[in-house]
Amino acid sequence: MRIEIVGFYEIERNDEKKFLKGTMHIYLIELGIDIRGLTVLRDNNKILIYMPQKISPDEETKEKIRYPIFQFTDMAKNKELIQEIRKLGVPFIKEEVLKMEKKKFKKPRTEKPIDKSGIFSTRSK
Repeated sequence: MRIEIVGFYEIERNDEKKFLKGTMHIYLIELGIDIRGLTVLRDNNKILIYMPQKISPDEETKEKIRYPIFQFTDMAKNKELIQEIRKLGVPFIKEEVLKMEKKKFKKPRTEKPIDKSGIFSTRSK
């Protein structure tokens, strides 16, 4: 099964603690299917990639259960897909994502205060 990694979307990152959390977007080439929302976790040097899932409580036991959002009916295909994702995804995270500088958001400084009158307002003056 051939896949292509389309993107990685960082949610949380701490380089000192070697922690990273984000989601990955892949494309299944032969089937023409986009899969978004694969969970990526890095704790120390271990990188884990999980298929998209929804967590809901069981009605009877009230325990949290993970329900897959995408899954083949053939379990051999699921296993093959997960192996391929990890085969490409782990090196991608190590070689591409971790080399990028952590995103930094800076507020631009100005000498004069910004005039906010009329911005985001639907009221007429």
